[in-house]
Amino acid sequence: MSTSTSLHPSPSTSIMPTSSVSGVLLFRSPEPSETEGEVPEDPYVRHFAEAGYRAVCVPVLSTQACGDAAFAATLCGPTPPSARWSGLVVTSPRAISRLTESVDQWLSPSQQAAWRQLPVYTVGPRSAARLRASGFAVQPTASPHAEALAAAIVEARAPKPETAAPAALPLLFLTGSQRSDVLPAVLGAAGIALTALVIYATGPDPALPAALPAARRAASVPLASALPVQARPSSADDDAVLPVFFSPSGVAYAGPLLGARVTRVAAIGKTTAAALAARWPEAAVVTSPLPAPAALVAAIRAVWPPPGGRERRFA
Repeated sequence: MSTSTSLHPSPSTSIMPTSSVSGVLLFRSPEPSETEGEVPEDPYVRHFAEAGYRAVCVPVLSTQACGDAAFAATLCGPTPPSARWSGLVVTSPRAISRLTESVDQWLSPSQQAAWRQLPVYTVGPRSAARLRASGFAVQPTASPHAEALAAAIVEARAPKPETAAPAALPLLFLTGSQRSDVLPAVLGAAGIALTALVIYATGPDPALPAALPAARRAASVPLASALPVQARPSSADDDAVLPVFFSPSGVAYAGPLLGARVTRVAAIGKTTAAALAARWPEAAVVTSPLPAPAALVAAIRAVWPPPGGRERRFA
């Protein structure tokens, strides 16, 4: 499968700040091990290592379950879910965990079966695999991001003006306290009812300020001094590490710690790329076309190769 790289260079430069990238800071939590006692191997770290980059995960977000009363009432109500909802929309790993754990812990076997029969829409193959492994009826939308998922749902479910069919039941959108409005907006414009239920809250990881310097050292990016990141002078070594962001929330929380001298960054998704461009207007931004390790590594490598690779110039 071919991929494309979205690149927005700084308007004041015709070449990237340095010819290569050696260290990569991934502003995300590493994937947990699926086997108890096993050392986890984060797929992003592994793909970057195989491509010649040193990658370090920096947890930037902290999530906490919330809305238990409303969630329990929704799951455990006396009316069968198929009589209230036409399907589920679950787009984040945390929401998937909350759904699968709550269904297993709170519901009887017959109730569990009823919820697992509802059509489920999600983003990405890993999320789809997790839901299928828990017995849910994942729809084959093959959607790599929220925009594509919204388009797939519209294609499958949008009401037809020429028919007199009654309005469909709403979709239940299990989400966090901070989310993009892309999916609700697209579905609403298409006349598809969507009810959002917040089941977890997102905030900054309290360990982030202390963890960032250690992550820089682990990625072989020497600290210039004991000064805060914002006060440190720029250097070639600093420029050799590439910050990679996975959500607008990550940009909001980690961005101030990186300061104003960031010259190049990478993103998963257009929404995150827009947040990066707003924070660092002069920085070059590479956007991965898919939320997948291989696509992200390929997008970055095409522009900023690891040491020993070729330099990429702009026209």
